Amino acid sequence: WGDNGAFKAYMVIYPESRSGLVMFANSENGLDIVDEIAKTALGSGQPAIRWVLANPS
Repeated sequence: WGDNGAFKAYMVIYPESRSGLVMFANSENGLDIVDEIAKTALGSGQPAIRWVLANPS
């Protein structure tokens, strides 16, 4: 994940299935929707995003 002030980013890859997700947001709250986007795009949520949201830099 990335944090550059008001700009946020999140990336996850699954080499075995050759799938992944990259998300860039130009909002401090942009990562709030990552879990829902991951569920839609990858078929499952992202447990790591809970840690990212609970531990802002």
